[in-house]
Amino acid sequence: MAIARAGLGVAILDEGRHCLSRLARQFRLVWVQSKGLGAPHYQRWTRRSAEEWPLLAAELGEKTGIDVGLEQKGGVQLCLGEAELAKRRAMMERMQAEAGNFRLRLPHARSR
Repeated sequence: MAIARAGLGVAILDEGRHCLSRLARQFRLVWVQSKGLGAPHYQRWTRRSAEEWPLLAAELGEKTGIDVGLEQKGGVQLCLGEAELAKRRAMMERMQAEAGNFRLRLPHARSR
């Protein structure tokens, strides 16, 4: 909506009517966990999108009276064993190094 307010043209491309149910299920989802390994610009763009989602949801609610049901509760990545946990941690550390911290906190590992 910020793009349209700036006077720029906006086009939405999708797969047509058969994808509407999938789109409706995913409309609230801005998944940032693990996105952008090797693409720091994509990491920053994704995280910024997640941060701006509440503003968009509020504006949509004000203009349409529809609550989009935004919830930003986070996600969980299950690792089956120490080797998988070590691989995951290394990936997250690489992402952090590539894009800078940008408010990214590495998760605390929990093991049994």
